[in-house]
Amino acid sequence: MAPRVRLAIYCLPALVTMLGGCTSVTHTSLWGIGTVTLAISGKVSSAVNGSPLAGAQVSASSVGLRATTGPTGAYSLSGEVGGLVSHIDLVFEHAGYQTRRVSVLRTMTTMDIELTPQVAAHTGQRVIPIAR
Repeated sequence: MAPRVRLAIYCLPALVTMLGGCTSVTHTSLWGIGTVTLAISGKVSSAVNGSPLAGAQVSASSVGLRATTGPTGAYSLSGEVGGLVSHIDLVFEHAGYQTRRVSVLRTMTTMDIELTPQVAAHTGQRVIPIAR
């Protein structure tokens, strides 16, 4: 490889930094960014009585990951994400409960969360789903 070409490759990351970064590149050794593994797990439970919420949806849509909680309310998300990603927005959803969005560092490994039952707007009564 000619010396001029080598210089251009080594200076490219510095040029991107000077220009304000590059959001479209997710992984390549040329940029020195690479990918990292996101692995986060936890438990989703009811804020009313702490009981586990089976069937809750947990997603990190910005990186294309989704999971459904099991009978104990446990979930686990794992996958490759771009090296530029520093925070992941997790969304927790379950029928009859308010959706919660939480931004976490990609280095976090555990996130337990409680969901609050929805309140019916016209009656002021709580909607509490009954497990079958």
